[in-house]
Amino acid sequence: MILVIDVGNTNIKYAIYKGDEQIAFYKSNTKGNHNFLSEIKTILSMTTESVDECVYISVVPSFDSKIIAALVKLNISYFIINTNINTNLILSETVKSELGNDLLCIASIGYYINKEEMLALSLGTASAMMHIDDKGEVKHCLIFPGLKSGAKNLFESAEQLEEIDFTNDVSFLALNTKNALKSGIVYAYVGSIKYLIDKFKEIFNKNLFVIVAGGMSEFIKRYCEEIDYCDRDLVMKGGLYLYNLNKK
Repeated sequence: MILVIDVGNTNIKYAIYKGDEQIAFYKSNTKGNHNFLSEIKTILSMTTESVDECVYISVVPSFDSKIIAALVKLNISYFIINTNINTNLILSETVKSELGNDLLCIASIGYYINKEEMLALSLGTASAMMHIDDKGEVKHCLIFPGLKSGAKNLFESAEQLEEIDFTNDVSFLALNTKNALKSGIVYAYVGSIKYLIDKFKEIFNKNLFVIVAGGMSEFIKRYCEEIDYCDRDLVMKGGLYLYNLNKK
């Protein structure tokens, strides 16, 4: 039984895995007030089996010492995911110094799933598209605003626009303000993803495999047929994969 903690810019996700199976999940808002000891106890209470190891993935360094201190209090050993551990990828010094730990997890599990030249996307607070060649080298990366974060800036700038929910399907043929906003934001975002995918395929003159992770991945896949593989939990699964790779 392994606890995986994924500290992102929007949410902190806690999950317990038994092998490849996720048996418990809990999340809290990153911007909220945190009692990390209590939050970890909450996820541990969701199983009767003992958990004594943690895979730790974070892009919020200011939280790291506090969460690790909570793990130590609970006698849970931890394995920190970063670009200095052993991976199945080829990472240049530039990539090692700049690649986010969450993107490392997505790239690693993506290349494990499909050992061919590919594009690996993270659709979170910020969106990222990584180009990985058939040898597993992270060659290029593009970063652009996420769906919800980009929309939030619009809502904050115009006082008469109300925030909308990105869960239900949208119609391209919208009219009233709420539907026009929702459809316009979604299709403009999908259009940018499609353009970037097509541009990479054009530059390298090949049909690249496209794998997508992140909270909005399943929603976006409905409108983007270029996506070949989608799993919102790829960061955590990638962290588990890297943990097992380093424990061999």
